[in-house]
Amino acid sequence: MAAGALVTIGVATAEADTAPASVICTVSDRTACAPLLGRAGSAGPQPLQIEDAPAAIRLFGPGGLLIGDGLDALARDPSCTAGCLGGNGGLLWGNGGAGAFGGAGGNAGFIGIGGAGGAGLLGYNDGRGGDGGDAGLLGAGGTGGQGAAGSATGASSATGSAGGAGGNGGRLFGDGGSGGAGGTATSEAGDAAGGAGGSGGAAGLFGRGGSGGLGGTAESTGGDPVAGERELTDQSYNSVLFPTRRFDTYETTYTVAAGTATGGTGGVGGAGGYLIGDGGNGGAGGEATTVSGVNEATGGDGGAGGVGSTLIGDGGNGGAGGTGINTGSATETVAVTETYSKPAFGGTWTLSSTSEPTTTTGFTAGAGTGGNGGEGGDAGAAGNGGAGGDGGVGDTESTTAGVAGTGGTGGDGGAGGPLAGSGGAGGEGGTGSGRLLGVGGDGGVGGAAEYVGAGGRGGAGGTGTSDGVGATTTGIEFPQDIRDVVTGLLGFDVLPSTVTATGTGGNGTGIGGAGGAGGNGRLFGGAGGTGGTADATLTAVGGAGAAGGTGAVAGGRGGNGGAATADGTADVQGALLRILGFDVGTVTANGIAVGTATGGAAGAGGDGLFGGRGGNGGSGDGNLTGVGGAGGAGGGDPSGVAFGGRGGNGGSATGGTTFADASLSGGVPILGLEFNQQVPLPVGHATAGRGGDGGDGSVTGGAGGTAGTRDYSNPFDLLSGPALAQLISELLSGEDVDLDLSQLAGLIDAEEAAGGSGGDGGLIGGAGGTGGRGVFGLAPLLEVAGDNVDLDELLGGLDLGGIDVGALINALGIDLGSFTIGTGGDGGTGGAGGVLGGSGGTGGGTVNLIPRLPVLTTVVGVAGDGGTGGQSDVIGGTGGRGGDGIALGISAGGDGGSGGAGESVAGRGGSGGNAIGVADSTGGNGGNGGAATESGGNGGNGGNAVSVVSGRGGNGGDGGAGTRPGRGGAGGSSVTVTDSSTGGDGGDGADGTDGSAGARGGNGGPALSVTGDSDGGDGGDGGDGTTQGGRGGSGAFGGSIGGTGTGGDGGNGGSPDGSGGSGGFGSSSGGASGNSGASDTGSSDSGSDSGSSSD
Repeated sequence: MAAGALVTIGVATAEADTAPASVICTVSDRTACAPLLGRAGSAGPQPLQIEDAPAAIRLFGPGGLLIGDGLDALARDPSCTAGCLGGNGGLLWGNGGAGAFGGAGGNAGFIGIGGAGGAGLLGYNDGRGGDGGDAGLLGAGGTGGQGAAGSATGASSATGSAGGAGGNGGRLFGDGGSGGAGGTATSEAGDAAGGAGGSGGAAGLFGRGGSGGLGGTAESTGGDPVAGERELTDQSYNSVLFPTRRFDTYETTYTVAAGTATGGTGGVGGAGGYLIGDGGNGGAGGEATTVSGVNEATGGDGGAGGVGSTLIGDGGNGGAGGTGINTGSATETVAVTETYSKPAFGGTWTLSSTSEPTTTTGFTAGAGTGGNGGEGGDAGAAGNGGAGGDGGVGDTESTTAGVAGTGGTGGDGGAGGPLAGSGGAGGEGGTGSGRLLGVGGDGGVGGAAEYVGAGGRGGAGGTGTSDGVGATTTGIEFPQDIRDVVTGLLGFDVLPSTVTATGTGGNGTGIGGAGGAGGNGRLFGGAGGTGGTADATLTAVGGAGAAGGTGAVAGGRGGNGGAATADGTADVQGALLRILGFDVGTVTANGIAVGTATGGAAGAGGDGLFGGRGGNGGSGDGNLTGVGGAGGAGGGDPSGVAFGGRGGNGGSATGGTTFADASLSGGVPILGLEFNQQVPLPVGHATAGRGGDGGDGSVTGGAGGTAGTRDYSNPFDLLSGPALAQLISELLSGEDVDLDLSQLAGLIDAEEAAGGSGGDGGLIGGAGGTGGRGVFGLAPLLEVAGDNVDLDELLGGLDLGGIDVGALINALGIDLGSFTIGTGGDGGTGGAGGVLGGSGGTGGGTVNLIPRLPVLTTVVGVAGDGGTGGQSDVIGGTGGRGGDGIALGISAGGDGGSGGAGESVAGRGGSGGNAIGVADSTGGNGGNGGAATESGGNGGNGGNAVSVVSGRGGNGGDGGAGTRPGRGGAGGSSVTVTDSSTGGDGGDGADGTDGSAGARGGNGGPALSVTGDSDGGDGGDGGDGTTQGGRGGSGAFGGSIGGTGTGGDGGNGGSPDGSGGSGGFGSSSGGASGNSGASDTGSSDSGSDSGSSSD
């Protein structure tokens, strides 16, 4: 050792005899030392220096050269005031020391963690936080320092400084350090902008990238109130012809001065390790808040996720967008009235007096917008893409029309690895909330994928919500039947079709954001994002679902439409009639429902070998009107899709569930016209969403989607005709309601949503979708009717085994309001097919159960008809089956759909729906067979009926035309207990063409009753032919244990010489045989009674 050198080991020291000829670096002096591995050009590590080294060297412990943590900046130099650097760790082992006042953290040795960067200092390096120190061989990078805060008074702007970057991880193993947070910004009356977050550090060969720093918050707190321009708001005179005084009212509004507020952007995530490691997550955007009445608060955007490792690693997730909040502030409006005078003739106006000022308080707020989510990072060669960040919340308290709280857009997902990996999911849109208007942000797009993996799912749209209550407007409809009734009561027509009424109540609008599109994949597409929900007091609109991504093997599923809910009420008044600008009649309604909700439309399925399924439509639940969203179409494109995707289901709807207690009053007294009438007015409607169409495919078409269900209580959407007007008149006059269930069933004219059409197929067409359902609740109607409803009359005097059903219901205290009337929609049309057409969809059924309990509540059920079968170049599709009608009282099955046309063979008609009821049941008629060049389709069989009291089976459908014509369908059977039972008639056989014989008629349906009379169904007539007429169908059995049973008559034979059908057997008497068809000479045989009797 050279003389004079001092070596420090622990606390022991040794001094050399002479001064040193040379020195080595000292760990305590960071400017003279560097780790073994450092970043070239960085503020921290420097090359080892020989000159000017101190005499004392510590090898171990704090500040040790070999092993020990580097000293923190202020421990090294307490007098440092800016850019203070942390000391390096020991060469073998040791963490870097923390920087201070914007200085970088110290670097670590072979093993250790880089030091944290110092918080930024205004006046040095733009206030930027110091960078985190790098790790050496093994260890994590240091955290970047936070940016300096900015603040300002008065109208000056304030800006936060950026955070420092995170240090790099160890060159072998180690995660990158997190970026520093951006500095906060606060201004009194000026603009405020938060600082950006620092970037995350990169990893070494193995490790995860560091997270990006958070964006800085920003706030404009509000200064002293500022006066606006003085405005003339009113001017009046004491006389129209010769004014001598003028009254001018001026208003000055004082508002709190405040600027915009913008949150800082989140930092970018660091890259993953060079060989293996995930990218770091992006930092979240900063929050922004202002009290300005005109300026906006905007949350900072989230930072992008870091890229994954070059070899194996997922991309980092994008950072969430920051919240943007505008809380608004109070206003004061000062009004004064100045009085001016002048002579009646000539002269000028002069100020004569000024009133004492009056002050009114108000409120104002600008918009609030959430920041956008950051994009997900791309993966390495193998790995999943990072998810996009969620959009930030946007919120405002504004009561100004058109000023919204708007959610930020979700970030797009990162791409999956080119060798293997799925795309990242898109971020969700942010919630938008406003007193009058809230708009959800759109979801982000899913990331793309290569061969081994699927495209990322699109992000869901953000929620749009508004709970506003205040000045509002709604439309009050007066259906023509009500207008006719009121005209009859008052003697003159006073009601328009619609009245625009204004008042106070729900006035908020919420709009859900659209879902993000699914990512495309080489093989598999990603699912589309769901539309955002909406919740409001006046108008709610669910966001649209997004389309699924494309993929060579399978397309992604379409996103569901967003649900919508609107439940506001209001007290309103509107003009019924105006004459010469004067109201001569008004309508007043308190507590009227005003909420209209529209569910979002669903997204279409993506294209692929297998087309993606369409999304389901969103539900629309409004206390005034509800509209369900349409189901999305299945993925389909004959040029690239072999198997078309199924259509999505339609959305449900609730609306028209209340009656408004409307008061109609007014008149023209001079003409002797006065009126004052309370009218129980049904308001609103419900419309369920249609099922989505199936996608087209080169092999098969996709099936259509099922239509939605609607719940409603507006009788004008259920019934039709003069009987409804008569019912209203009886209610208004206080008379007993003369209506029973059998009459009610005959008045039903509801139109429910139809199932989606099947997609066209190169070989086989897709099946049509099932029809929707309607559930009419009796509770509101019965509440209006009150004591005027005679339950025995409503049930038609229903008696079961000597038990009066009406009296039993009253005795048991059963709430009639829980009962419903059910109706079904039509099934969708089958898709066309090159070889086989798709079958028609089934008609909607009528079953409705009490939630959570298997108890049937349907008292009247009328099911929907089946859809038409698809056409084909070879074989037409079968018609859809009619829906089943199941009810406690009256039930009717839907008719079967017609068979599809075919060049060679036509499709068979669909079977009629079955009917099960207590009071009366009627099976649906079978559909007609389709026509074909060669073989016509057979008619569908009639539906069966089962009832305690009376029932009738459905008639069979007629056969379709062709050189081999189709046979008629069989009639449906009927089984009853106490009253009549009638089997359905067989359908007629089709006529032959081009020298062929006519087709056989269908057989009648059997009938059976325990104590009532029964009649078997008649056979259908045979079709006419060129060479031979078709045989008539056989009459069916009619049997009864305690009543009369009569067999059905046989159908007539077709011309020429077709045999008549045999009569059916009857327990009391048989049916007559049908007549034979006319011969070439024109003669025919008469029928005879061929059925036997049990007597």
